[in-house]
This record gives sequence, structure tokens and C-alpha cells, in this order.
Amino acid sequence: MNAFETLRYSKIIFSCGMQESAGRLPSALWWRENLERQFRRVCCVASQRECPGCPVRKSCMVTFFFTPELYLEGKKNFKGSAPLPFAAHYPDKYIKEAAGDGFKLGLTLFGPAIEKFPYWMIVLERLGSGKRLPFTISRAWAETATGPQDLFVQGDETVSCRPGATEPSAAGFGPDVSLSFVTPLRLMKHKKPLVAPDFRSFLESILQRFQNLNHFYGDSPAPASAEAVLAGAENVQMQPGGFRWCERSVYSRSQKKTIAMGGLLGQARFTGDPAPFEDMLMRGADWGIGKGTALGLGRYSIIDH
Repeated sequence: MNAFETLRYSKIIFSCGMQESAGRLPSALWWRENLERQFRRVCCVASQRECPGCPVRKSCMVTFFFTPELYLEGKKNFKGSAPLPFAAHYPDKYIKEAAGDGFKLGLTLFGPAIEKFPYWMIVLERLGSGKRLPFTISRAWAETATGPQDLFVQGDETVSCRPGATEPSAAGFGPDVSLSFVTPLRLMKHKKPLVAPDFRSFLESILQRFQNLNHFYGDSPAPASAEAVLAGAENVQMQPGGFRWCERSVYSRSQKKTIAMGGLLGQARFTGDPAPFEDMLMRGADWGIGKGTALGLGRYSIIDH
């Protein structure tokens, strides 16, 4: 068995058309806060602003997606918070094209969240009907092992309720591989960000992400030990000078504080023998890793091998 097969996930892409020129798309924090707000409007039956103490918190889609520790209360053994059952790749680049052009939004759902995909269609449609960023969903599809699976196409009356699972295809790594950080990457060690991580640090972050998600949303306990998964990592070296730390922040009106959004940007090139870790690196690219995945941080792509 593949060491990561216990965690089902589905990588979904929404292709959206804008009704008018947006200038600059809103921040990842705007997406995160407004998605939760729309989920409350669609799913909340108790009309309460606070979820702790709500009598239906253990069966509500709002807590399931945004405060899963309340949803899983009594169902899982854990302390503190739980990882969200989704990761998003929010569009946050400048839009310079004429009105009518659009953007793509990526969504990765984990375990039981996959079957709850239709909620996202409703929530995104409501969000797109607002004044800040009017948009419509033209197509939604899941990237599965057998190719793209259409979940929704504009003009259809129905939405597929069961996206297929994503399984990274073997790309065939050579003696080197390069990662490009799509969004700031914040790898943490001893509660401090790593500004010069090595290859093992990347793998440890992916493994930690898997273990956290699998504990809450996996089909069964992880079958392999950490050392077995990481064996051979010392044979891969990172070439210096490909990335830098970029400090960013955004102010949250709802939380009334500044949220750190900085991290590593650029490229990391690894040489040696990265092939044994191909599947692991490709899954990490789909999941997002490090701190801030709820805000779309920690996304990278594999650009050559």
C-alpha cells in the first residue's frame, strides 16, 4: 500500500467569468472570511453568531468546514484545533484584461468533505452575486486519476455530487527537481519560521500535513512510520539562492488585527536522488503545506524534473 493512500482527496478547479472588470482581485483573507460568511447564510439553522454552545454544532456544515474541532467534539481524540477539511488556492493576481475575462479558483477536499462538494457550488454562486466581485461559475471539474471529471458546466441543470479522487500521476523525476512557490511558504520549526529549509524540512512538513489530515479525515490509520517515509532524504541536496523570504500582511476587519501572510517565494532546486519522494512532493503540491493553508499559503508547483 502507498503510504498516503489512507487519505482520499479531490482537487477541484472552478473556472469563473467576471461580469465586469475587477481591477485587482481581493486578498486571500477576503475569500476565506466571505466563504465562511456565505456558508453561515446557506447552512446555519440556529441563527447564532457563535458556534461554541450551539446545539447543532456537531452536525453543521459551518463547523465541519471552518471550526472542525467543534464538529468532531467527542468523535475524535485530540487537543486544540483540527485542520480544515479543505485547502484552497485563491486567485489573487492583477486582472488587466477587459471585462468578461475571468479567473480560476482551486479547492482540495479531504475525506468525507469530498461528498459535500455541492455546498461549495451554492456558496460560490451566492458569493459571485455580490457587489465586490460579481462572477459566475462557467465550469467546475475534478482532476482524477483517469483525467478531468466535469462536475458542473454552465447551462446544465445538475451538479455532480461525487467528485472522483485525485491520484498524482508519475512524472518520472530525474536527478533533480525544482519547486516554484506559488504562494508564500511558511515552514515552521519550534514555532519559528524556517528561512533556509533543507530538503528534509520540506518532506517533514508534507508528512506532518498528511498525518494531521489523516487523523481526522483518513479512511484508516497511516500505515508507515515517519523514518520509513523519510529514508534517503539526506541524499538530496538543495541548491542555494533560489528563493527568499518575502514579508506580507493583510488587515482583518472581522478579527481587528493584522494577519501575517509572508513566506518563502521563488524556486527551490533539489539535486541528488529525489525520485523516491516524487509521490510525496506531488501530493504536497495538491494539499498545500506549512502554516496558513487556510489562507491559501504553502502552495507550490513542480516546474521541471
